[in-house]
Amino acid sequence: MKYLARIARAAAVVGAVLLGYLALWPVPIEPTAWTPGPDPGQTGPYVANDDLAAASLLPVGTAPDAIAPETLARSPRDGRLYTALANGAIVRLQEGGGEADTVANVGPRPLGVVFAPDGTLYVAHTSRGVLRVGPDGGSTTVADCGDGPYPRFTDSLYLAADGAIWFTCPSQRFDLGGVRFDAMESGRTGRVRRWDPATGQAATVLDGLVFANGITMGPDEDFLLVNEWAGYRVLRYWVRGPRAGEREVFIDDLPGYPDNIHRDADGLYWIGLVVRRNPLVDRLHASPPLMKVLPRIPERLQPHAPRFGWLLALDGQGRVRHNLQDSTGVFDQVTGALHVGDELFVTSNTMQAVGRLRAPGGAP
Repeated sequence: MKYLARIARAAAVVGAVLLGYLALWPVPIEPTAWTPGPDPGQTGPYVANDDLAAASLLPVGTAPDAIAPETLARSPRDGRLYTALANGAIVRLQEGGGEADTVANVGPRPLGVVFAPDGTLYVAHTSRGVLRVGPDGGSTTVADCGDGPYPRFTDSLYLAADGAIWFTCPSQRFDLGGVRFDAMESGRTGRVRRWDPATGQAATVLDGLVFANGITMGPDEDFLLVNEWAGYRVLRYWVRGPRAGEREVFIDDLPGYPDNIHRDADGLYWIGLVVRRNPLVDRLHASPPLMKVLPRIPERLQPHAPRFGWLLALDGQGRVRHNLQDSTGVFDQVTGALHVGDELFVTSNTMQAVGRLRAPGGAP
């Protein structure tokens, strides 16, 4: 009996220490209380399918760190597709499917890429700001995120017809390595900024965003669309016309975290849902004390989404027109897509390739 009593006391002490750790150990987040809308899951316009699994793969590199082609851009000079990889390489895809050519290296980690009409490449970099990449592969910073602890953490960019670059600054609380902390905290420190080529200066246009991610403009460039990655939604911000300065929700309560957004020639907006929502995380958002427990748990034991690929196309009213999924997990963590002709080229956070498949046509 004495032996069992000692075990019980020891267990009580261990339990008290564990509870104290889970409740009191310092963590880097100060969560904001909010209640996410319902997760639609694979219902309604998000009905389950495996249409994305039909994608063939265009390799981007063979080195272990030649992964994660985040976005794609088509060069006006040669008509080829270019992307940026986690290792800093800017690569040109081979039309026939061979290994991509490296044309520059800007250092880890570039994300968004876009070409100017004269062929100049601009890159959103996570530690160098918005870069201009020359034909010789050299690169210089032209814009950043302004005041804050992470002034060079940029994510996505859009080049307007007047030469201005609109770009997103996801967070002023965490850098790229702290993305999961930003999602737990749900602080509104994301920004949209505009770089003016005439002055060479950038200014904040929109702030208070929950991890500002992908960005594009409407066909007349009178409004912006910007993804709030950790808010499961897309916002519209009017930049011209009678509603200039207003913001509104374009689509809300998405079933995953929206990454990049690209407008195609048909006026559809292609969005990658990089990770599916997690019901436990959704519930914890309403209680900051409980959310603070999450980073105290070893990362390998925290909730993780299963491998899953998901790509959406929205029309100009924010309605889902196409819904492509891959439940097999072969094509995982979709970051977006570029629609070229009758084909879709799909990017991913985990792949060493770009997916290629026939674009769906007509209404869903």
